Amino acid sequence: MCWGNFCFIPGPKKWDEEARPYMLAWLPAVGAVMGLIWALIAVALMKIGLHRMALAAILCWLPFVLSGFIHVDGYMDVNDAVMSRGTLEKKRAILKDSRCGTFAIVSFIFLVMVEFGFLAAACEGGIDPVRLALIMTVPRGLSGLMMMSLEPMDTSQYNKMQRDKKAEAFMLIQLIVLVFIALNLGEDQFKVCLTVSACMVGTIISVFCARKELQGMNGDIAGYGILWGEMLGIISLIV
Repeated sequence: MCWGNFCFIPGPKKWDEEARPYMLAWLPAVGAVMGLIWALIAVALMKIGLHRMALAAILCWLPFVLSGFIHVDGYMDVNDAVMSRGTLEKKRAILKDSRCGTFAIVSFIFLVMVEFGFLAAACEGGIDPVRLALIMTVPRGLSGLMMMSLEPMDTSQYNKMQRDKKAEAFMLIQLIVLVFIALNLGEDQFKVCLTVSACMVGTIISVFCARKELQGMNGDIAGYGILWGEMLGIISLIV
């Protein structure tokens, strides 16, 4: 269920409504698989000597494609709502509106420009594939954990979802194990820690800021946090 919802790559289709509370618990693992695919493609393209600008363009595009652009929708909706500077009711109405406003478009263009620029700079000196994989893993794990533990909005599809502390614990342990494995596989532990920290800062701060503005948690805010976490993780690659 988690794979089908959050990954564009086709897989077995099965849905069980009773299992919904546990679906988000697998986000770190799904993120790790997508991150691994991203990293392997990066290594292959670097091996064939692709020009760094072309490499940066492909690497910038891949995370959006692998996730089926699902988090882009949340990122753009939240930017539209928060930057409207209206009342809480107006912000929530904008959040639910399927139309795309100016704030959403400009924010997404900014995001892509930053990620492309920093990836181009990082490609010049070579990129550690382990750090790339973490950039898709850590934000998803943290954002999913906050989605499960923080109070949801009344209008959120997760509002009536049964809370399960075991699922939250499983998710946290899964994330810790994946980071621990990465620390042992990475070329430089300090740089791996830096990327993990950047992803954490981007995800946590953006989610709490958006949640404060919108008075509650929902899937759009979770996606917003994931893209902020990924962007700061990509920025960390130039170190």
